[in-house]
Amino acid sequence: MGVRGPDGETRERCAILVGADGAQGVVRRLLGESPRPECRYLAIQESFETGDSTPDGNEYLAFFHSAITDFYGWAIPKRGKTLLGVLLPPKHRLKKPVPMLWDDLRSALERCGRTFPADGHRQACIALRPTPRDVLLGRDGAFCIGETAGFISPSSAEGYSYAFSSASALAESMLAHSGFERIFRAYKLGTAGLRLNLLLKNWKSGVMYSPTLRNLVMRSGILSEGAE
Repeated sequence: MGVRGPDGETRERCAILVGADGAQGVVRRLLGESPRPECRYLAIQESFETGDSTPDGNEYLAFFHSAITDFYGWAIPKRGKTLLGVLLPPKHRLKKPVPMLWDDLRSALERCGRTFPADGHRQACIALRPTPRDVLLGRDGAFCIGETAGFISPSSAEGYSYAFSSASALAESMLAHSGFERIFRAYKLGTAGLRLNLLLKNWKSGVMYSPTLRNLVMRSGILSEGAE
């Protein structure tokens, strides 16, 4: 294994390697299973200084716009700032260039009465939207946890809980067993619940991101406050 430091690259040896380096991580690529292009979304977010108030008070917004993305966008007040973001589909499925989609997003929000400053600090990264077939727990002496393993919610893109849960399952497996194969079997068993959860979230995603089904659910009041 090569490790790059201030004095160049050195070679290190280890009995077990754990990949926790995210959607674009090196470990998974070295194992020969990079996430499928269909799973790789572009997360873009701008942050605006808003002091103690935000353009929308203390609202947390999630919005859907099928002309922009088949996923969702958000506006979140956070410690004197407002974060405005969106998850865009893989490049081959974009309906317009990214800058134009971002302008369309802001214009759509303005038409709904939500305006944001024009001087935000913009950041972007790759985020996964996996299916159960995209989960890779490990092989050849290396394990994957968190988003590297494909554990991230396909309905909300939330990943912290999956990262902590998969890391805990691997740690417990390593404490209880020795040798890669025995640890791997225990880790696979320990993450069975996570993989089932991922399957259920894929089903939920199919409902949430179908405009017709989403409108039916919202009109039904099933998910309204105070619903039994």
